[in-house]
Amino acid sequence: MSPAQGADGHQPLRTNLVPMPVQRLITGLRVQVDATVTAPNTVRNRVRRWLTDHHWPEESAADCVLAVSEAVTNSVEHGYGITGHSGAPPSGSVTVDGHLARTDHHYQAVFEVRDQGRWQAAPPDRQHGFSWSIMRNCMEDVRVDRSDQGTTVFLWSRPATPRIDGARDGHD
Repeated sequence: MSPAQGADGHQPLRTNLVPMPVQRLITGLRVQVDATVTAPNTVRNRVRRWLTDHHWPEESAADCVLAVSEAVTNSVEHGYGITGHSGAPPSGSVTVDGHLARTDHHYQAVFEVRDQGRWQAAPPDRQHGFSWSIMRNCMEDVRVDRSDQGTTVFLWSRPATPRIDGARDGHD
């Protein structure tokens, strides 16, 4: 038996995957913003910085930032009825929580976007309907829970490998 073989005679799998240190998994994201037209921009910046701090692959990070931003925009516009034209003061908030979940040899960025508003259809003069398509195209899974207490959008990124400790490019 060669030194590279295990006791069962098989060669161990060779990968460029390196386990993420535990302390990185503990650092979650929490952003709470007033429901205003500037909320999506604030959240985009925070999500991007959080993913960068966790060495998340750039392409996947861009998809996550866009999907979370669309969910926040929906919360502001449809949960609270606030648009760029309304000039209304904030009547609530939007909360974004994020964490990294391990799946086999990969990780997923998981986000929850919550509001306490009541769903309101867009005014007939505004063209809408692309946000859900954008979120679904950017993420592996998107789910929505609407209730009398508000709406929660759950977003799961496609599996990725953060570029840490010798991983070549963040992807398999």
